[in-house]
Amino acid sequence: MLIVGGALTGMKSVRFAVCAFIALTISVSVASAASTQVRLAFGDDGTREATARTTFQLGGAALFSGQIEIGVLENTENTATYASAGLTFGPASVDVGRPRSVLDIPRLAMGSGIAPNTRRARFQTLAGGAALDGELGAGVRLLTESGPFRIGTSIHGHRTTDEAIVGVVGEYSFDTLLGLAEITVYGGAETDGAEERYRLGTAWTRGRATASVDILSDGQPDGVSVSQLAVSVDLTQAFRLGVSGTREDTSGVSDPTNRLGIGAEFSTEQGVYLRGGLDGADSDDMAFDVSIGFEF
Repeated sequence: MLIVGGALTGMKSVRFAVCAFIALTISVSVASAASTQVRLAFGDDGTREATARTTFQLGGAALFSGQIEIGVLENTENTATYASAGLTFGPASVDVGRPRSVLDIPRLAMGSGIAPNTRRARFQTLAGGAALDGELGAGVRLLTESGPFRIGTSIHGHRTTDEAIVGVVGEYSFDTLLGLAEITVYGGAETDGAEERYRLGTAWTRGRATASVDILSDGQPDGVSVSQLAVSVDLTQAFRLGVSGTREDTSGVSDPTNRLGIGAEFSTEQGVYLRGGLDGADSDDMAFDVSIGFEF
């Protein structure tokens, strides 16, 4: 309650609340014969996030469906807003407007389901950083999958440089490998012609346990890289517990830092979940976050 209460004070919080309300209103207004997912997240470092995504059938034969997604991400200094509409037909989907970069979509962060993830680090995708600075222009995102393969790309304009921010991702899932575990490997890259961002990771699931590695880098010898090892266990069908170790290397700026994170999630069959995390549990500089999600 203290985290949520602190997150909803001040003029920036009023703006965040207004954006979140608009997201919910738009989603609910088209939610007949539809499915709507909502996520709200708050951190004691001033980070707040709200996302609403609605999918609905189009056409009598339901050969394709539409989707609308509204989102806002705010820290202590800046606010990023996202809004897109799109179509899904067969295994492919396209979203236009101002969608998130393919490097920022949740499914690619396989290790960040419940253990505190790398969102708190000083690492931003190029599109995500431009959005927080208010410089992200219109864009398009394409995703498609075939069997175990999933690939995607996103292209955004930049309001100041007039350069395109281009991202590509790929993902491959093994149902089983040598009969030991279900494995997913993924990777992606992003560039604006002057800078790059890279992401590489894998997740192993065996029984109720999942282990994952997630690596992010700007590709520079004296740049920023963040790597995370996370393990989570489904203690019951409704309760999950996880732990993570994160290393952040800002070469040439400061010494590498290592942080221990713990997280827990409670979920219901109706699609409601409550998730909490503690980042830096082994240090004097701890950070908390909590998020709630639901579907209707």
